[in-house]
Amino acid sequence: VHPPKRHLLKLFGRTVSEKRWSQSWGVSYAYSGATNPARAIPPASRLALLLETVNQWVVTAKEDQEASRPYNACLQNWYEPDDTIGRHADDEREMRPGMPIFSLSWGGTRRFVLRAKHNPTQEKTELFLQDGDLLVMGGTTQETHYHEVPKRRVT
Repeated sequence: VHPPKRHLLKLFGRTVSEKRWSQSWGVSYAYSGATNPARAIPPASRLALLLETVNQWVVTAKEDQEASRPYNACLQNWYEPDDTIGRHADDEREMRPGMPIFSLSWGGTRRFVLRAKHNPTQEKTELFLQDGDLLVMGGTTQETHYHEVPKRRVT
């Protein structure tokens, strides 16, 4: 169940409501001029299992040079048909540069778009993420690309 209210953000000096529902788990997350206050991760929940699985994968894949500092937080987003998140990169200061960002889809299929930051003529990459799909944005993805979940196309 998503939170009762949508979070407020600061975009270009204006206070606006997020165009999706979101909840931070484990550690509060600051982005777009606001802080998404964290709720505790319930023990033995699907979220706790997901974080445990991600941490095992990262250590096994040797992706994390600081394996003693496991993932301890999650930002959960709920997208209704008209909901969206605009083009952005996850580059907040509290995030470790180069660490993979994992995105697990639950629910309906949504379009996920990647675009090069410094080469606007480069073709965009579109993925249709379905229930259960795991997307990993690793390496320099946040430095080189923007990503977004655009509004659903009405046909």
